[in-house]
Amino acid sequence: MAQHLSTKLVMANAFKRLLEEKTLSKITVEDICAGCGMTRQSFYYHFVDKYDLVNWIFDSEYVSKIEGSGKNKDCGSISGFCNYLYDKKEYYSKIIEYEKQNSFFEYCKELIMPVMRRYIEEYSESEETLDFETEIISDAILNAIKRWIVKPQPMTPEMFIKRLKTCGRTIEKYADDWC
Repeated sequence: MAQHLSTKLVMANAFKRLLEEKTLSKITVEDICAGCGMTRQSFYYHFVDKYDLVNWIFDSEYVSKIEGSGKNKDCGSISGFCNYLYDKKEYYSKIIEYEKQNSFFEYCKELIMPVMRRYIEEYSESEETLDFETEIISDAILNAIKRWIVKPQPMTPEMFIKRLKTCGRTIEKYADDWC
């Protein structure tokens, strides 16, 4: 187990170094392997693709800390998530823009949706509307986070959360007028 972890960490560090020089789309598994002296076979033993590696980095650096604190994997707050992204914005601003299959964006959506669902379910009219509302709200929050963190000089996480709350109150107040 310890060797698997150290191998993954070596690959993760090689990936992070490459990301300082190249965009995510330009980094290949071959590049990662060359950067850490591992074989492609070793890479694919540990990861499905480079996006799986990105998600593993997030799990090992953020999600495992939440689990270690006694909270459930999906119980990290949006505020805590934003603080983490902000602290590592040079890295995550390059990662979060990609939204296709196996992407970090989709992975975050999978983590956020169960949390949002628990908050929304007491207000939802039915299971059908709950699914719709959960997806829409999760998408809105994650897209707002993405738009925020990719800015060259993003506002502080505290200011971002404050403005996100203001958006929620505005929608609640004027939704009947807009629709």
